Amino acid sequence: VDQIEHRIYREALRFANINKAIELQSFADVPANSGLGSSSTFTVALLNALHAYKGEFVPTQQLAEEACHIEIDVLKEPIGKQDQFISAFGGITAFTFNKDGSVEVERLQVRDEVMDELESNLVIFYSGVERAASSILKEQGAAIKGNTDDAVARMHRIKELGYETRRLLLSGETDLYGEGVPGLKVGAAGTVSLPQLTGNGFLKTTGGTGALSVDTTAYQPALTFTGTADNLIVTNGGGSITLASRLTSPQLITITGPAAPVTWTTPAGSFTLARTDAAQTFTGAQTFAGVTTLGSAGTPVKNIRHGRAAALVAGTLTVADPGCTLNTRYFFTAYKLGNVSFPGTYYVSARTFGTSFTVISNQNADASTLDWMAIEP
Repeated sequence: VDQIEHRIYREALRFANINKAIELQSFADVPANSGLGSSSTFTVALLNALHAYKGEFVPTQQLAEEACHIEIDVLKEPIGKQDQFISAFGGITAFTFNKDGSVEVERLQVRDEVMDELESNLVIFYSGVERAASSILKEQGAAIKGNTDDAVARMHRIKELGYETRRLLLSGETDLYGEGVPGLKVGAAGTVSLPQLTGNGFLKTTGGTGALSVDTTAYQPALTFTGTADNLIVTNGGGSITLASRLTSPQLITITGPAAPVTWTTPAGSFTLARTDAAQTFTGAQTFAGVTTLGSAGTPVKNIRHGRAAALVAGTLTVADPGCTLNTRYFFTAYKLGNVSFPGTYYVSARTFGTSFTVISNQNADASTLDWMAIEP
């Protein structure tokens, strides 16, 4: 047994005190490291099989506790007990995890028609993203111990979501359940990670009063929506929202909620905000970083920037602009008049690409202070 490399196989055989020759095979509908608790499910199933092989009947609670012992106590995995217990008990079940390590199990009496509606409307997709949970959970554990970024408060929020989910399922409010549990995984540090998604439909995210971060930049290919009903809907609960995304042409983007700052961070050339067939709606202050293309008709614009220049000297001034290109279009307004009775006509007389541009007035004595805006066609 000591020579078995598979850690769970090895420790389960030790725990069951099986030392003679035995053949074990495992089959799964989902791959490992998919975030669905497959390791704990495997441990529960393996222990159940070994007990059956020995002719032993083990109560469900004991089976779950044994799986927790192997993964947490023996293998030192930085995990909780929820995966082992739901794998052992199954069904729609609520668990209360007490401070002394005990677990209370409640079978939810969900009506048959509610179960039918849930099963008819829930769909699971394989994202192609696989990662070990240990590193993520270690980071979350450290955040909780140090209460980094209000990690403890966020964990209490997750607990509240559990109680709310229980209430919605028992009351049969499946529509509210779908809105409140949009398929996002909220970590102790408050981040939300979304898998690569391709297909029809809509993606909806709802933020609480803390910061909401949606990051899909790590997935290949880019997050893609197709069809006539595609939407990205982000509802802000009052905190800031950061969307770091490689979205490709969603038909409609709607960000609603209190007037809190919303920041889009988009890698160069990867995101088109507007399309010709749908308007985009934003409420609150918006910040766009990276190469962002705006516009749905005519020639789109991108990389809008602006500034306030110093006063003109004898009708001319060189203004620093690292984004200056041959095609940059500049627009000017007089913020404060100087040596003239009315604003002049302002135009760019020279450009130093990537460095600056020179603006000139049609009034030679003009000493006005100018506001300027630049866009890239």
